[in-house]
Amino acid sequence: MDIHVTIDGEVIDLHSLTDEEFAFYMNALMKYKENIPHNEFLKLLQSPEVMKGKKITREVTKSNLFRAIQDLEHRLAIRQGIVSGEVSQEEPAQKAEYVSAYKAAQMKNATITGIVRAVREGRLAGHQDKKRGHWKIPTKALEKYTPTRQNRKKK
Repeated sequence: MDIHVTIDGEVIDLHSLTDEEFAFYMNALMKYKENIPHNEFLKLLQSPEVMKGKKITREVTKSNLFRAIQDLEHRLAIRQGIVSGEVSQEEPAQKAEYVSAYKAAQMKNATITGIVRAVREGRLAGHQDKKRGHWKIPTKALEKYTPTRQNRKKK
């Protein structure tokens, strides 16, 4: 799995997770697919792996692991009739096609620096390759991304 696509269509790059966080995510995904009781799944969202031993803070809620697990929890609550809503039939965990920051900048008429800044600030899913250091941006994330004015190329 490369990305997690939320109910709202937000793309979370799973390569940004640590190995431990990714293992935890895959375990939560398995439990989601098993349709475990919602109250049991909530314990995963409140676990030390997600909470980092803290209370729920802005930092915790902005983490990719928390956002992905929370999305699975929301999907499960809808599936089990606890809350109303619709869940798309699209699988939340998906393989992704990636492009370089250079190609992403071309596709969005933006600067490479602007694309990298958006990834670092969490406004665009993506990660830096651990071996070569190249930035990789999921094409699915680019579909919804609009560069800020200062990140656009000058005409």
